[in-house]
Amino acid sequence: MFSKPMMWLLVPLALGACATPREACIRDAQSELRAVTRDISAIETDLARGYRLVRTRETDFRLTTCFRRTREGETFGYPCQKPVTVTNSTPIGIDYSEERSRLSQLKARQSRLLSSTEAGIRQCRAAYPAES
Repeated sequence: MFSKPMMWLLVPLALGACATPREACIRDAQSELRAVTRDISAIETDLARGYRLVRTRETDFRLTTCFRRTREGETFGYPCQKPVTVTNSTPIGIDYSEERSRLSQLKARQSRLLSSTEAGIRQCRAAYPAES
């Protein structure tokens, strides 16, 4: 059914599905706080750097050598083009006042989320007591 390399690729997927209901509940309770914290970190990095990096993915075609077998079993090479995906980072200027405003709004939201996240974690612990 699956080759051995393919089976090894499925192991992390299977292990990820093994989270206990309590762990899944806590992870869900923390998800919004994690997203806001990640956004704060990105804005602080952009402000320190002075610009934002925008990543784009483009497909380009590169000239390479392809190989085929003849009916007689001989291998021959010929020039061909294969697609290659390239990720480019482009610096974009930022508006400092707008970024500082966004940062202060996110920090205020983060402080509000801290208490609601703690309450959510307490509910998860009450709903799914630790197994001994």
